[in-house]
Amino acid sequence: MSPTRDHNYYIDCGIVLQVENVLFKIDISLLATHSEIFKSMISVPAGPNTVEGTSDANPIVLPQVKPDEFRDLLRVFYSSPVDPEHIAFMYGSAEKKDQNPAAFKRYLNIARLAHRYCMSNTETWAKDQVRALVVLNLTSDEVWIDTGDLLEAHHYARLWTDDSDDTLAENIRHVFSYALDACYFSTVMDFYKASRDQEPVMRGIILARVLQIKPTLRSLELSWAEHAPLYALQVHLTPLPDYRPFSTLAAASRIETTLVDEQESDIELCPQIADCLQDHWERIVSDNWEGGDFEDAVREINDLHEARRSIVQDDRIKHCDCENSDCGTAIVKHIDTLMKELFIEISDICTKVSGWPTKMLTNA
Repeated sequence: MSPTRDHNYYIDCGIVLQVENVLFKIDISLLATHSEIFKSMISVPAGPNTVEGTSDANPIVLPQVKPDEFRDLLRVFYSSPVDPEHIAFMYGSAEKKDQNPAAFKRYLNIARLAHRYCMSNTETWAKDQVRALVVLNLTSDEVWIDTGDLLEAHHYARLWTDDSDDTLAENIRHVFSYALDACYFSTVMDFYKASRDQEPVMRGIILARVLQIKPTLRSLELSWAEHAPLYALQVHLTPLPDYRPFSTLAAASRIETTLVDEQESDIELCPQIADCLQDHWERIVSDNWEGGDFEDAVREINDLHEARRSIVQDDRIKHCDCENSDCGTAIVKHIDTLMKELFIEISDICTKVSGWPTKMLTNA
């Protein structure tokens, strides 16, 4: 099929670019101002053989980019500066009308393409919008970002090796875990089938959720190569291991004890925060954690996300009155560390006992 011209970004004079099966013709100098990569496209000396980009028959091909992604990037530079929608969009995530799934997707597309084309200022702006909308979902009662977009955002966040505290990626994982419980069965299965491409924490979160789904249902969706690792993992998690982080997360008192033991300074939870931890953790994580019933135990592993969420949203955590330390922040960070260790361990156990994801790749 011959490529078609884009309805919005195809002008009379400009450079012709092809993105998949769509042709764009734009004044590329605007992009070149912000990107050395685009600048190089118009700095090639003219000559009898330099026809690339001068016609529909000889466009400059931009590989590994989707038309909608490229349109979102062009929107930043080529929209009318007096267009109310453009003004609101550029104002960013603080604008109420841009707090929605479509806006999140657009900001993410811009951030990813700006990263690809080394447009640092544009990427920083777009990434700030992605970060703000993730935090908004993290603190709200309902997650409205699409789960597939959260996985793409997580992959993007992992590109930022200078984010040593992993804050953006960690927040995305929390929002994803909150949203996963509401996903359709088929969607969870699709995430599992593709989870071999995820990093260990996210892979462990997906594995734990899949293990909670009844085997009779799983068998309808999975091949033997995909099904076998789940059976192997179930066997090795019955009963749950009695070492950290499994044992530590079993009770609020153990979480508090390990926090105190691991701090260089003598930190103690104030009564307000200790009660908050006890109230939410013991309400959600019950004695079934250390029992022999696998279904009860794996359900409570998945309930950890809700326990963590309820603690973070508690006003006692938000307004800790400690004189010498913010023990509310300290306990949340400690829970996050333990949960991260837990899901990495689940992923690692699955790999050790079944060869997954290596064997899945060879059988795919």
